[in-house]
Amino acid sequence: MQKFTYHCHTTFSDGKSSIKEMLDRAVELGFTEIGISDHLSVHKNFMQSPSWPRFSEYHAPHIYRQEFKSAISDFQRHAENIRLLAANYPIKVYVGAEVDYMIYDGWLEEFMEFRQEVDLDYYITGNHYVFNSNGETLYHPRDIAVLFSQEEQEVIIRRHFNTLVTAVKSGLFEFLAHLDFMRKAEIYSLERFASEIDELLQTLAARNMPAEINSKGISKSGEPYPTLEIIKKMRNLNIPTLISDDAHKAENMGKDYDKVEKILQELNYTNRWKLNRE
Repeated sequence: MQKFTYHCHTTFSDGKSSIKEMLDRAVELGFTEIGISDHLSVHKNFMQSPSWPRFSEYHAPHIYRQEFKSAISDFQRHAENIRLLAANYPIKVYVGAEVDYMIYDGWLEEFMEFRQEVDLDYYITGNHYVFNSNGETLYHPRDIAVLFSQEEQEVIIRRHFNTLVTAVKSGLFEFLAHLDFMRKAEIYSLERFASEIDELLQTLAARNMPAEINSKGISKSGEPYPTLEIIKKMRNLNIPTLISDDAHKAENMGKDYDKVEKILQELNYTNRWKLNRE
């Protein structure tokens, strides 16, 4: 059984458990490592989004930032707090961030400046939002069904997968999270977006970049992110993989790892990835 997680969240972003509670739970589970990857979601027009009413009703509206500069001191302090606490634990503790990759002009330059200013161990990417052609307006994937025609929705979801390809090619991230997260959109089906997903998988394989199998999807919909059919494609392309719990509460850390392990064993999926920052 895998004995680590690099994808979990604390009360610093939208988690429900403190840093200490997450570290305590990792030790209780016998984990050898943990990486805390709180959300770094930056878009200059978050509050102007048609989906802002949905975003603002969320339990942690403070995770939505309109510029990277506002996150620098907060993430520096967060990293310091994690490392101070980590000194008291018998496991390896990493500090990371989960980043939504945006495409509007200036976003990438701001992100690169953030990376220079803040000392984090790793970054992961996995977009939770979709946006218009220039990236200036973003939407929750569940909202596009009432805002756009079917044809427009298809274009938006294709843009989402193309953006993930761009993020993978950037070389800025250690692994890709919940690659079929867009199944939350009403219009999504694997068949409809098969060519975009295949391009994404081919890009991951060419870059030898890991993609997680997110066990949180099992409790949400009965299947992990991604679904079994995509996991089989990942296996055939020999894409490195790891299990993530995407835990937002300490009690959910490692949840359903056994079910994902069973899937991997049945597929003889042995190309497993682990962070190395020694």
